[in-house]
Amino acid sequence: MFHGTADAVFSVADTIKWYEDFRDTWGGRAQNTARLFLVPQMNHCGGGPSCDQFDMLDALVKWVEQGPPPNSIVATAREQAPT
Repeated sequence: MFHGTADAVFSVADTIKWYEDFRDTWGGRAQNTARLFLVPQMNHCGGGPSCDQFDMLDALVKWVEQGPPPNSIVATAREQAPT
């Protein structure tokens, strides 16, 4: 899972709470099932003054097919359009 910290549609606090509840329910097994990555200053699903270019799908496929789970995801900022 990922969530932009500047998301104006859904609160990042709600996503963090959901993930904490998930971990509390599933205990140690939770880390084998899901990870949460917060993207500083990213808006809802992308945009904003952030590094919002990343490949979560490739990280997920590698985790499922090869292990181990990702501890971080490399992200880059999109190139600014000329003004």
